[in-house]
Amino acid sequence: MQHIQNLLARFKRLTLPDEAARKTIVEVCKKEFHVPIEMKDITIRNRVVFISGSPHAKMTLYMQKKRILSILKERLGNEAPVDFR
Repeated sequence: MQHIQNLLARFKRLTLPDEAARKTIVEVCKKEFHVPIEMKDITIRNRVVFISGSPHAKMTLYMQKKRILSILKERLGNEAPVDFR
């Protein structure tokens, strides 16, 4: 029984960082840059963040790309995205 729990725990950790990173990105965008964005508008693939929102929101966030990435690096550590598109 313990073996199965260990196996399932591995899979649980695989999906959690993506959701945690998306929540953190939403928080940063709303608090720091006053850009309303929802979790459903954010996709993360290979540590690259893809935003599918309004063109105004995307441009505003893209202009602050370095600052956003540094804030995410502080909050998420090694799990932080490396690029923002």
